Amino acid sequence: MTHADGLLIGCLVAVLLGGRGPARGEHVADAQPASVRQASAPLKSGQPAAWAAGALLAGLMIVSRVDSGWTYTVCLTVAGLSTAVLLRHLAVADDGALVRLLSVGPLVAIGRVSYGLYLFHVPVFHLVGSMKLGYGATIAVEYSASAALTVLSWYLVEQPVQRWVHRRWPRQHITLDEPPSREPQQLVCGARRRAPSGAVTSGVAAESEAP
Repeated sequence: MTHADGLLIGCLVAVLLGGRGPARGEHVADAQPASVRQASAPLKSGQPAAWAAGALLAGLMIVSRVDSGWTYTVCLTVAGLSTAVLLRHLAVADDGALVRLLSVGPLVAIGRVSYGLYLFHVPVFHLVGSMKLGYGATIAVEYSASAALTVLSWYLVEQPVQRWVHRRWPRQHITLDEPPSREPQQLVCGARRRAPSGAVTSGVAAESEAP
């Protein structure tokens, strides 16, 4: 059992968004009156479908069980499709209630640590589910234990590792619109540095004088 369907759905959304033309915030039909563009923006961005997808995801979180075959054969695929609809709206919408809702601090923080949450929730859900605590207690313990492990991992493992990686391999920021330097350069030990003034002309003269 794999999650290839979710990965493929995400790749498809990225391809479709990459070839859709104008970037976020740009409008093809700028000749239309502002009132018409404003009224049609929610439909063009898929806002109603995004709200429905969000509600479906919330329902799946409540009813799906980690030990149920239905979860892996149906629910995860439906969750992937719903997530794709939601992400498509967030990628193309300029503004809106759903965009503002998902931009609040706690939800952004969950997104920042979401990979740790993804890693820890499966073993926690399996362990707690085997304790037969009852539905309400099981949900409470599963969510709280997953959140606690995620926070501990973020502060004790992930952030220290990220800081070490950034010190060991610092990021190089390249400005694409910066015009290339026209000064003569030399390649020394695999690193490009500027040649001293007159080095190129003197080198050309030396070559012309050589037998």
